[in-house]
Amino acid sequence: MEIAQSLVVLLLIGCKLPNSQGCTFDLAKSHCTCLFADLKNLFNILTCMQAFVFEFRDGDFKNPMDINALSLESLVPFLQNPINKIIVGNSVLHENFLLTFLTLTQNVRITELVFEDCIFIGKVSWQFAEEKLPSVFYLQFTNVSSASLSDRGKDVSGISSWLAKMQNIIFTRSQITHIPRTISMHFKDLNVLDLSENLFQDQGMNDSFSEGLFPNLRTLKLRDNKLTSFGMACNALSMLPNLQDLDLSQNNFSEPPSSSCEWPNSLLLLNLSRVGLEHVSVHQLPQTLEILDLSYNRLSNLDASLPYLKELYLTRNRLHSLPSVTNFPVLEVLLLDGNKIPHLSKDQLEAFKYLSIVRADQNPYTCSCPVVNEMKELPKSSFVVQQWPEDYFCDSPPELKGARVNDAQSSVFQCHKLLFISIICVLILLVCIVATVCWVRTCCFTQRTA
Repeated sequence: MEIAQSLVVLLLIGCKLPNSQGCTFDLAKSHCTCLFADLKNLFNILTCMQAFVFEFRDGDFKNPMDINALSLESLVPFLQNPINKIIVGNSVLHENFLLTFLTLTQNVRITELVFEDCIFIGKVSWQFAEEKLPSVFYLQFTNVSSASLSDRGKDVSGISSWLAKMQNIIFTRSQITHIPRTISMHFKDLNVLDLSENLFQDQGMNDSFSEGLFPNLRTLKLRDNKLTSFGMACNALSMLPNLQDLDLSQNNFSEPPSSSCEWPNSLLLLNLSRVGLEHVSVHQLPQTLEILDLSYNRLSNLDASLPYLKELYLTRNRLHSLPSVTNFPVLEVLLLDGNKIPHLSKDQLEAFKYLSIVRADQNPYTCSCPVVNEMKELPKSSFVVQQWPEDYFCDSPPELKGARVNDAQSSVFQCHKLLFISIICVLILLVCIVATVCWVRTCCFTQRTA
């Protein structure tokens, strides 16, 4: 049967079909792009039989029966197996479309199934035979709209076995406010959940991440939502026993939490960039962290001690000095660009015994002779100084403002001003003493000759 199918494909490809636009195939990326209208004729997709990524666009399937007009059932036997990704874009889809599509492709191993800029209409009571579950366990929905999830628990209960095996779900830019427990309770093995650019608020966190849900979740992204309470987010996420990677960036946590927080003991990476923080204390951060991103906040100091932290990102804050080495004893990467640090001490940086990368450009450096001389020694350190010397500029003194630190040149007098002042004072004192002695002698001589 497979040989016969292959011969059919070869014969059909050999027939240069007139007036058939068909699909486009990018051989380098093994990417096939088709309009849904192309699928009404199997000939249109034959040039893509060797693709591993299929993209289908501009479909209108408001009527659940419209999918029958496509040649999907005839197409499936000719597809590569496995397929890396199938993308459905810019389409209106009845929920029955997705159910039918997954049913038809049950024997094709699909790694990722992606829906972009789609509208789902209607409701379906989902059901798959236990022995014929879909093979796809990576779902992505970007800028999609559908019926509310709040009352869909019964609709998805029939596919609980499939949801329990789901590994990765991305649901971005889709105006989600929460995930009902009646749905999230089925995700027993989910490892990655990306809910970025939605409408999660503080109460939605409590509804979505209560005790017993997402027991194996390791990566959670909640970037750019509507969260305002750092403490409430922490309390909700403390229920996730295996969470390792958490992204809360681009929310609004400008109000400091009123109490300490118990984060999951498994947490290793925390992204709190662009959240409006003015202060962070040791009681608000998990002690297990290895990577912490606090970039683009308003921190003037960092009152935290993280004994296992390896990477610390503090770009664009208001810091005036380096963090303490005693608070971060095993630090390997330190980014301090765009702060208010007036000088960079080679000795202070070398106190971080494991430091391998440091970046501290775009700070207002005071280019005094000791500062310039010390910073010029930075390239000789054991760590790499990123953006040196091109982006390290003097802010003062006025005559050197805008000059690169590495190019700053001061006169001998400026570099040894105290010494010169001391010498001048000594000379003046000596002149005064000599003048006084001469005056005294002159007075005495005058008195003797009088």
